Formats: sequence, C-alpha cells, structure tokens
Amino acid sequence: MRYAVEHPEAVAALVGIAGRGPQRDRTWSEAYEASKATEPFVDIDWVPEVHAALGESFTEWIHRPSLWRALADCSVPMHFIAAGNDIRPAWSLAQLAELVPRGQFSTVPGVPHDFWFTHPEVWTQTVTNACAAV
Repeated sequence: MRYAVEHPEAVAALVGIAGRGPQRDRTWSEAYEASKATEPFVDIDWVPEVHAALGESFTEWIHRPSLWRALADCSVPMHFIAAGNDIRPAWSLAQLAELVPRGQFSTVPGVPHDFWFTHPEVWTQTVTNACAAV
C-alpha cells in the first residue's frame, strides 16, 4: 500500500489480503493477542532483524501527518480482502476500502488468516479472481 500511495504511476492496482491497515489500535491488538494461540501453527523461518526493520518502517509511515490525506487522494484501485475466520479484526480493512477513492472490501468466508497455508485452493482462487478483476 505504501508503494502504491508513494508511486501511483507505477502501480496498476493493489490487492491486500488478511492485512491490518495503517493503524496501531489497542482494541485491534487486544483482539489479536487474546486469540492468537487459537490460530493454526505455520512453521516458517522467522528472521527477527527483518521483522524489526519492517516494523520500524511501518511505524514511521503510519505516523506521518500526511498519511490519511495521501490515502484519500490515491488513485490506485485497491481491493482489501479479509479472511472470514481471522482473529484479526477486519474493520481496519473495511475503513481503508471506504477511504480510498477506488476501494473495495470483501471477505473470504470460513478461512483463517494464514489461508495461503491452510486452504491453498481457496487462496489461489481468491488471488486469481482479485487479479483478474483489475
């Protein structure tokens, strides 16, 4: 999303799946923390330095005074897709879809956050459909 906002001429469209949006909200974080142990285990390599660098960059970006204006003015079509059984609240994605001029929001029912791992066929179809709609 950041790249689309900062370089709209280079982006045809954005598809965001099971994200969180540019916010650090306590209620969102509390819901996530309260239920994260219920999520399926996905064994992936975790590189703490990479995660820390991404977190710092994200935090810097969401604290920019011009962030919401830039999003509201961004001409790039954006489709935000929530996983229906994600423990992460989807309201932030729905808000983004309402904010950006060419935003769309949808939900894939019955799948968790990591449905690329747990439901690969549904993931493939979701991504294929979203990209074909661009």
